[in-house]
Amino acid sequence: MLNDKLDAQCLDLTYMPKLGAFYNKELCITSFGDAANGMLPHIAGSMSTGFIGITTFLREEMNPRIKSLDSHASNTEIAEAITKASARYEAKHRPLAQKLVDYSAEQGGIFSGGVTDVETLSKRPAFLWQTVKQY
Repeated sequence: MLNDKLDAQCLDLTYMPKLGAFYNKELCITSFGDAANGMLPHIAGSMSTGFIGITTFLREEMNPRIKSLDSHASNTEIAEAITKASARYEAKHRPLAQKLVDYSAEQGGIFSGGVTDVETLSKRPAFLWQTVKQY
């Protein structure tokens, strides 16, 4: 949302300090990327965790479950496989996403007191890409 009450236009960004569930069993919904992570746009964390999340969900969780189903699996069996994949995705992925949300909030505005130590800042993307290598 744009806020033009000031001389300059400011982008009002909101974030979730503690991430909620990534999936809702009753609604059969699993969220990824920006929708799941709710973080401010530092170190491209939201986009990167979206990529990691989809990779985790599809490659590590969903594909093996779907491949293990009989070719005549019922809708209920397929839904159960998706639910199990979503639960495992959330268990694996939420700690990474929460860490990046915490980094993002800690960083805040670099010109208003955020972290400026180059060594600390350089470790953050390295942490993210080290996680990517695991997948």
